[in-house]
Amino acid sequence: MSPGADTFRVGKEIFSFWRDPAQGVASVSFTYSFVAAKCELSESQGALLTAWPTLEIAEPVQIFASWDDAFQWAGPRCGYLAGAHPHDVKLLYRDGNWSVLADISTCMVEDTDSLADLSRRVGRVVAATTQGTVGFAQLLVFEAGAATRSITGQRGRITEATGAAIAEEAGVLLGAFYLNELDTIWYRLGLSSFLNADPVGPVVALHVLDRTPMPERAAAPTFVQRRESGPRPWWKVW
Repeated sequence: MSPGADTFRVGKEIFSFWRDPAQGVASVSFTYSFVAAKCELSESQGALLTAWPTLEIAEPVQIFASWDDAFQWAGPRCGYLAGAHPHDVKLLYRDGNWSVLADISTCMVEDTDSLADLSRRVGRVVAATTQGTVGFAQLLVFEAGAATRSITGQRGRITEATGAAIAEEAGVLLGAFYLNELDTIWYRLGLSSFLNADPVGPVVALHVLDRTPMPERAAAPTFVQRRESGPRPWWKVW
């Protein structure tokens, strides 16, 4: 077995299998990043490209009947799956009153300025992210162009909680903020549990080129590297 990481998927969740033969260590990491906005899918799609001006549409938008079909199409087109950078794929679907973006790259939640701008354009925006290798979970809430709530947990304990608590947190024990706590709040917001359900209905797939400037010859760090090194967005200063 060689050292490194493989990525595979079950339903809408992405798992990373990490191995280190020298230390006899192997682990499976549960990874996802969703951004939800209370607006129509068509409005969400346009606002997304405005809030992230470095994203450039690479080919016509595709609509798929199932999540499996969307991911099969995304695989060779996404640099975070089987494709090459700067190619990426953003998947959008409807969930009740929300339009939800599944961000395969997990990078968009680092760009809080763009998330705030998105909320200025479409209303309330909530983002949920987790990464199992470092035990990371985060909830972000934006309204009217401003960050209003942030809860972050890592390695079994809460590391940051800022802003006013939202009603959906009531009764949730935040001392060890991770999957169950995050999923409970997500569900109370009126969104389907990301632990149990795949999207129902069509999935809109955007194949984009991410033109965010990067340091010359510098490879984009993995999600784990970004989390272990601190909260700095890698596309700004690393």
